[in-house]
Amino acid sequence: MQRSFKHAVLVLICSKLIAVACSKPAAESPKIIQSNLVYEDNVNGRTPPPNNVIESVNFFYNENGRLISATVYDDTSTTAHLLKEIELTYLSDKIVVDSYLDTIGNVTYYVGFNDKLQVTTVTLPDSNGLYLNYFNDRISN
Repeated sequence: MQRSFKHAVLVLICSKLIAVACSKPAAESPKIIQSNLVYEDNVNGRTPPPNNVIESVNFFYNENGRLISATVYDDTSTTAHLLKEIELTYLSDKIVVDSYLDTIGNVTYYVGFNDKLQVTTVTLPDSNGLYLNYFNDRISN
């Protein structure tokens, strides 16, 4: 009788341990902090066919999964030339985009949005830009 009681207690303890071990939440997937896209491109006229440029685009994300910067190089080698770069700063009502383009240099512009996170403006510091209005969640103007 005492042996079957000990056996029953042992089975209960093991069952409880197995239940606890199985009920642990799965580990969170690791967050992506960088990704890369490599593609052939000859539309910019940099290298005529058949020697198309293989551009390498690097994307960098913050801990919330938001894009914080991106770079575009003219190939994947260590001596690649930087073609384009953007850095994004998120504010409560707009995103500041600091950009670099190898043909014109540095440009900063602003992307404004409304409470539904719909883009309402894309402007340069002199306020030239694109202005959008919405009606029923569709661009009306």
